Amino acid sequence: MFRFLTRAVLLRVLGRRLVPFIVVFDVLRTLDRLRRGSQPVTRRVTGAEPRDVTPPDLP
Repeated sequence: MFRFLTRAVLLRVLGRRLVPFIVVFDVLRTLDRLRRGSQPVTRRVTGAEPRDVTPPDLP
């Protein structure tokens, strides 16, 4: 419901030029969700892995 309202607001504010981008983004997100098997999004957990790299030596 919230996603639909957000999309409606975006369409009204930005106009019809960005409709194809919104549709493509929505389709890609749906395909990604189907591929994961409706699992909760864990992008934040996987995105935090590169932080384990040691920081460069400061001068």
